[in-house]
Amino acid sequence: MAPLQKILFILLILGFQAAKGQSITLSNTSWSASIASGNLITNAGENYATTQILSATNQTYLDINALLLWTITVQRTDALWHSNLGLSLRRTGNGSTLVAITSPAVNAWINVTTTPNTLMSGTSVLTGIHNIPLQYRIDGLSVLIPAKSYSTTITYTISGL
Repeated sequence: MAPLQKILFILLILGFQAAKGQSITLSNTSWSASIASGNLITNAGENYATTQILSATNQTYLDINALLLWTITVQRTDALWHSNLGLSLRRTGNGSTLVAITSPAVNAWINVTTTPNTLMSGTSVLTGIHNIPLQYRIDGLSVLIPAKSYSTTITYTISGL
């Protein structure tokens, strides 16, 4: 019997919105992921050896320019997304700043859903936060998900005083 192979291709497109007087900037705003060839299915009834895909720990860099108290939320807008797939992201560092990022802790995964979730919040005085590294995770991979390209857009929104 020939090995069975499914290809799952996922593209994340990142966008942002900002309130007046505040801004966020993203770099490396596209990530494509696929199931590695080492995850071939060779026997009927098997699933993938791994059920998640991780981006690089610094897949995207986030810069924040805001005064006083601020919060950044994230949410996704699905173009074509399977309901069994989960998407989350985390901050893997603090970037170059003297400003306090108050929550959540570095390396805490935040679910990215179709409703806004807080990515981070903090305080700033006369300076911005630069090069905050972000990592993405897609989980829920299964042979039960049809093989095709899936895509979603993540929107980052900054609000505050």
